[in-house]
Order: sequence, then structure tokens, then C-alpha cells
Amino acid sequence: MKKWLLILGLMVITVGVYCIFFFQPALSRTITAHRGMSGAGRAFQRVSQWDAWWPKQEGCSYVVKGVYYNEVRLEVFCADKGRMTGSIKIAPLNGDSVLLAWEGIGAGRWKGEVDTILGSFKAYVENTKRLYGVDFFRTMSNDSTLVTMTSFTAVYPSMAEVYARIDTLRGFTASHGAMAIDSPWLNVAKVETGQFKWTVAIPVNKWIEKEGRVIPRRFVPYKNLEGEVHGGVFTAEKALEQMQMFKNDYNIQIMGLPFQCLMTDRRLEPDTTKWVTMVCAPIS
Repeated sequence: MKKWLLILGLMVITVGVYCIFFFQPALSRTITAHRGMSGAGRAFQRVSQWDAWWPKQEGCSYVVKGVYYNEVRLEVFCADKGRMTGSIKIAPLNGDSVLLAWEGIGAGRWKGEVDTILGSFKAYVENTKRLYGVDFFRTMSNDSTLVTMTSFTAVYPSMAEVYARIDTLRGFTASHGAMAIDSPWLNVAKVETGQFKWTVAIPVNKWIEKEGRVIPRRFVPYKNLEGEVHGGVFTAEKALEQMQMFKNDYNIQIMGLPFQCLMTDRRLEPDTTKWVTMVCAPIS
């Protein structure tokens, strides 16, 4: 009898030691983020850019151990808690939401950390400006008549060239008894020949017949996708690229040329960080 009690006692001690040193309870947490899978999934897969949304907590860090289809395995370290291993997984929930989950090893004291991590990703992807760099929104156009001029150059047009065309259009408009009613527009595109095709336009208050290189355009009011950016030429062009990404993520059909609305007169403001541009595109 004593022998069996001794064996049972040793078994209990062995199990206790195993639990203390080897067994770690599973930790599972989930959260819903209101963003389509395309945009949220892209932010999720780009682990090299996780610092853009990962919570800044003193004494805590993470190391990515593997990137798989809709799953990233990692190890999290916090000075006051030690190490935790697991995976963050993402899955589409419906057309405009995703489910984000943590599955891994960690004691109850890690729940707060995991909730903070998942919540930080949710806040990031739900913020259009943080995710795309621009706060895009839909609106209706007000302008229906334009005068335009198109040019071709070997390099991206300088602001001096752009405003020379704008001044030409303004002079043309005034000579026909019309007036500009909004800021000038600019579209620049690289064509197959390697040249840059660029069009300058001015919204005007009445129709003017074609004359020389000046071509009028008329539009009925239309839906518009817009976003405001601050910065120079590169910033505006980057915003147009992000607009293309946004419209792809949400299956938005662009019905005409995207353009820059030059809200700031670049000749009067030498500081490019103060240039304000509306990037716009007619949509269905």
C-alpha cells in the first residue's frame, strides 16, 4: 500500500513539475475590423510595414517567425511578462469587414497585450487616411464646362510650363467674355512613346467654341472620388496611385481621366509642403 502511495505521489509531483515548466495555456482572441479584405489583407501581409500600426509599448517588441496565407506567426516579448508565441490570422467576414484572430500560447496576463495588438490593427485599417495616405470620399461635381489644352514633353512638365498653359487658357477665356469659376486642373500621363502627355483645364461659366489648341469640354454633373493632399508633385502623383488602389479595393469604376485640382497657386507659394491639391476622378 505504501509503495502505491509513493508511486502516486511521484506521479503527482511529476505532473506538477511538467505543468509548471512545460505546459502553457492556449490564448485565443478575435476582433472585427470594418475594412474590405483587399485593403486590410494588404496591410496584414506587408509585415515590413507593421511598425506603422503596431502599438508603441515601452519594453515590448515582436519578431516575425513566418508569413503564410492569411497568417503571420510571431513571438512577442515584454519585459514585465516574458515571451509569448502565436499567430495572427485574418479572414474576410463579409464585403466590407474582416475577422482578425490571435491563436497561440500565453497565460491570462497576456490577454490585455493581445487585445491591444488586435485593436491597434483595427484602428489602422479603419482609418482611410492612415491606410491609403489620403482620406478619399465621394461627392458630386459642380463644374460642367471646361476649356482644355494638351501638350507633350520628354520629361514631366515643370510648374512654369503648366502655369504658362493656364495663363493661356485664362487669357483665352477672358477674350471670349467668360470667366474661370474654379481652380485649374492638371492630368499627366506617360504614353507609349516615353513622352508625357499632359492636359491643363479651367472650369468656366459658359461654353466657348474650339479655337486652335484650345478645346472645350462639357459634362453633366457626375459622381466624383476625391482626396486632399499637401505637398509637391511627387506627393500628388503618389496620391493618384493610392486612389487607383482604393478604387480597385472597392470595385469603383472610374469613368474619366483622374486629375489634380491645383488649389494653391504654385508660383505664389515656394514652400511645396504648403501646396494643396485635390486629386479627383469621375466615377460611376
